[in-house]
Amino acid sequence: MNRFFILVVLTVIVCAGAYPRTQAAAHTTTSELSAQTLVALRSNDYVTVGTALFSAQSQADIDALDEHFQRLLARELSHTSTTIAYLPPTISQRLTAGITGSTTYKANISARTMTTLTRGDIILRRSHPRGCAIQQFVRGCRAWAAVYDHAALYYGRIDGVPMVYESHPQRGVRLVPLSNWQRSPAYVGIYRLKTSFATHANMLSRFVIAYGTNGRTRFNATQTDKTSDTRVSSAQLVWLYYRTIGVNVDSNNTLYAYWLRTGYSPLVASYIANHAVAPDEIALSPALSRVAHGWLP
Repeated sequence: MNRFFILVVLTVIVCAGAYPRTQAAAHTTTSELSAQTLVALRSNDYVTVGTALFSAQSQADIDALDEHFQRLLARELSHTSTTIAYLPPTISQRLTAGITGSTTYKANISARTMTTLTRGDIILRRSHPRGCAIQQFVRGCRAWAAVYDHAALYYGRIDGVPMVYESHPQRGVRLVPLSNWQRSPAYVGIYRLKTSFATHANMLSRFVIAYGTNGRTRFNATQTDKTSDTRVSSAQLVWLYYRTIGVNVDSNNTLYAYWLRTGYSPLVASYIANHAVAPDEIALSPALSRVAHGWLP
């Protein structure tokens, strides 16, 4: 049974109400909980409990971990707001601040910044000022794009023209001029590997040869398995490239996974957070530094 079928089945089950939250959940005994859940609960650690929550498989585990995670989340937000005064105490706004460094979309990227891009830089794009709530560049992105809905790798210059390597929903994997991204208002984040990698040029060239430049590799719209490479999404393309150089840029960020639950049930959110990769997860990767963010010139 393939993973996409499993995801569809889970979605149908949850939508049908097969996992209702009832008062009985409050009386769950420890004998009903998995060993992983018991360890997480005893840890009283925000990240440990959050990670366990989004890999939980039973409703008893989910209920026990969710209640504890809510308390730890409140504590975490409280600590954060005292150390960073501007950081807002809501999950969505806190996630936005973690991704972009701000809770608004008012910053601009200078033309000079765009001339200092280096090969292998990651460019993440928000295709509409109000995100996927208004315009869905990728079908279904409203459910998984908190900030960014598209991703690409900066390839470098070809005959003097700056190029990006992307997987486009209609045209597949391709090399296109960076100016294509500047034809309409676009808010982007630019991210760079924290550690230098001397062979970016050679590795990226080989990667581009493997996946093609004219749509030979089609776009992956199902978001179900980041390791599949017969079809690839834009964020998946970025993740696959960095995997070839030994770097995992999928953060599997706990707060992002929790935000996912606003669009999916806990079980389905857990599957997507761990088996797929989204542009926002890349933005939150500890392996990357944020070079700039804002509206393209």
